[in-house]
Amino acid sequence: MLAHASLPVRRVAWQAVAQQSGTASNPAWLPLLKSQLESAAPGDLPAVLAAVKKLHDPQFRSALEALAKDNKQPLTLRLRALDAMAGGQKLEPESFTLLLATANDAAAAR
Repeated sequence: MLAHASLPVRRVAWQAVAQQSGTASNPAWLPLLKSQLESAAPGDLPAVLAAVKKLHDPQFRSALEALAKDNKQPLTLRLRALDAMAGGQKLEPESFTLLLATANDAAAAR
């Protein structure tokens, strides 16, 4: 389903991966999701990011870092990209600065 030509079918597949219980994964999903992460329309990125997050795979790191650094993307998507990284990965300085700025802005708004 992830490789299906129809976007609505791929959307269902992203949701299915993101909502699965346990840690089911398939190595064939990784290149498909990486490509879709890099090319998805802004409206589809939250679903793709949720699927990527569920897989906890370090192969997505470069694509997730690129999305997090993209100032043209909404802040929520940039933060979701950082959240989707596999646990235990170090943040690049620019990503850490983004998190600090967001936390400081949230604290100042209180």
